[in-house]
Amino acid sequence: MRKQLVTSPFLAFAIFFLLLIPHFSMAQDSDANGSHQVGVFLGRLLPNGVTSDDEILALNGVRYSMPSGNSSYYDFGGVFGNSENVKWQSAFASIRMDIPIETLIGHAGIGIDFTRFEEGGADPTNDVGFHFIGGMMSRIGRHSLFRFDMKLNSKPGTSLYFAVGFVFELNGEAKSD
Repeated sequence: MRKQLVTSPFLAFAIFFLLLIPHFSMAQDSDANGSHQVGVFLGRLLPNGVTSDDEILALNGVRYSMPSGNSSYYDFGGVFGNSENVKWQSAFASIRMDIPIETLIGHAGIGIDFTRFEEGGADPTNDVGFHFIGGMMSRIGRHSLFRFDMKLNSKPGTSLYFAVGFVFELNGEAKSD
């Protein structure tokens, strides 16, 4: 049996990053429109058709957000967890737009996920899917925010992930609301 060198997850991420090349090649300073952000989060995944018993999974993760223009960001990160005899690992990349609402910041976006999960010691399953994300952020300090997310994943199966966490702005330019 011949080993396939280019798999669909690799191809999907390659296409996504090729679409980002125009942003990286721009000569202007993107920090003028936002701050680089890092964050940590934890939450619950409500799976449907993912595992044999579809138990709610406790997951946590990290996120890096890079400004891409006026009130928009590229988000990159990972979600990890061992819960209910399931090992879950996922990497994601998404495009997010922020929407100021009074003293809160709403956000919405779309992206791609590469997920690897293993149930009960069976062989790991790899899957590539897409997600829609929405949520709210609230400033809790000069350079820090509290963030709530709700993410609908298309694969593996369909799942809904609720997460809460903290976001920290890196470049020191606090925004006033």
